[in-house]
Amino acid sequence: MKTDIVIIGCGSTGEAAAAWFSLRGKRVALCDAERFIPQMETMRGRGGILLRGNAGITGRAMPALLTADFAEALASSSRVLVCVPALRHEEIARLCRPCLTAEHCVLVVPGNMGSLVFRSVFAEDESCAANRACIAEMSDNLWACRTTGPAEVLVALPMKDKRIAAFPAGDTPRVLEAFKDMLPLAAGGNVLETALNSPNVVTHVAGCVPNAAGIDRSGGKFAFFRDGLSASVIKCSAAVEAERDAVLERLGLARYMQVTALSEKLMQGTPPGFEAFVELDGPGNLRHRYVEEDAMCGMSLLVSLAEACGVDVPVSRSLLCLAGVFNGTDYAESGRNLKNLGLAGLAPQEILVRLC
Repeated sequence: MKTDIVIIGCGSTGEAAAAWFSLRGKRVALCDAERFIPQMETMRGRGGILLRGNAGITGRAMPALLTADFAEALASSSRVLVCVPALRHEEIARLCRPCLTAEHCVLVVPGNMGSLVFRSVFAEDESCAANRACIAEMSDNLWACRTTGPAEVLVALPMKDKRIAAFPAGDTPRVLEAFKDMLPLAAGGNVLETALNSPNVVTHVAGCVPNAAGIDRSGGKFAFFRDGLSASVIKCSAAVEAERDAVLERLGLARYMQVTALSEKLMQGTPPGFEAFVELDGPGNLRHRYVEEDAMCGMSLLVSLAEACGVDVPVSRSLLCLAGVFNGTDYAESGRNLKNLGLAGLAPQEILVRLC
């Protein structure tokens, strides 16, 4: 079977993407590990995935191929979207490694420096063809979305243009060409630039730590953009954004948008079209990905990189420490810092050269 695109991941983003592409007339292969087979059977039993919300198109759609066989899925198309949490990047890289060829273009959504994880796994076998595949990252997610029931997903906001970068950055044009008829993409400078420009770096940990008591008492019913915004929380996010921007400037990397501005706008009321967005659930507890994943990825990277650049980031460092206290995890040590990404000991300009 031939398809137009392979989507890896049966979470909310993977389901939304599979339905969205299918509804737009694309042949989609949706693939994940064997433990997700019951979820795929539910999709079959319900006649596909129901896409709701503000993705620009709604309805129920069945992917052309639902499989836990990565060889079967990856043989069907050279275009691959990896839509899984960062904690699964290594698992997915190992499942993909025997099946990828030099023809494949893999786009990790969102990236979170996952391309370096994929390359590290592939490099364990220097002879495997996966080493010649293109691996790229998207700065943020395709949509803000949530699973709302079996084989049912809600997209809160329409898709906007997305920045991507490959590792190495010289492969970015090839990835843009591969996906040009599928997604609205533009080139980022490198994967460090796209990772630091994820809005989650600025908003999630900085918003959750000050709201810890409210999250603990919510009984899992907390919705950050409905329940968690206040003038003090926005000051915290703005401080992290300023520290992030200082690191980007020191490295000569671009800033894509002012992230805190949206939170300030939402404080004044819900703009038209944002009704579903402000009601998105989470974090229901402090192990939620808003804390666990974004401390492990974006905030750990920011603090580590700031130290290498000689930029002081006291607010980000403190928030990372407190998130670790809440969850009994030293995110600064165990997260995606320069050491764990294989970039320790390099001067800032040497890091940029390594990513080219």
